[in-house]
Amino acid sequence: MSIRWRTHRSVLAAMLLVTTTALAAPASSIHEATQRLTAGSSKDWIFKRFETILGPKNACKKGEIWTFRSSGWVEIRRCVKGKTQLSKKRWQIQKKSDLDLLLIVGTLHYTILLPDPKPGSALEEMHLRIVSTRTTVPTTDMRFTHERD
Repeated sequence: MSIRWRTHRSVLAAMLLVTTTALAAPASSIHEATQRLTAGSSKDWIFKRFETILGPKNACKKGEIWTFRSSGWVEIRRCVKGKTQLSKKRWQIQKKSDLDLLLIVGTLHYTILLPDPKPGSALEEMHLRIVSTRTTVPTTDMRFTHERD
């Protein structure tokens, strides 16, 4: 192999590495992710569309909504056996690696992904993942949506 070809190959490999690194860079810093998660004060993220029914004030059919607040609290409303259950937990975002952010809710640790909204779409998405460390326990993925005004 000629020296010229090796030089071109090395330059090409370096360009590919720089391009790959730039494309794989985190979509958000901790500050940007916090802003997108809370909109500066609070924001509802729908995991399962909430359906209420007539009757007692906490009656429901199904659903789960997480409301993230900039104060560091998240309210989780779930429909369980026809009744709305509300739990409040502390949350924070930390850097997991150069490419990943970690969302900690109570004692659970999620890898968080906040993709850029599609142009013209009124929906924002948030993906949370708990990677299992055991082969008998599956990895958990959760997809949330927020409808922008």
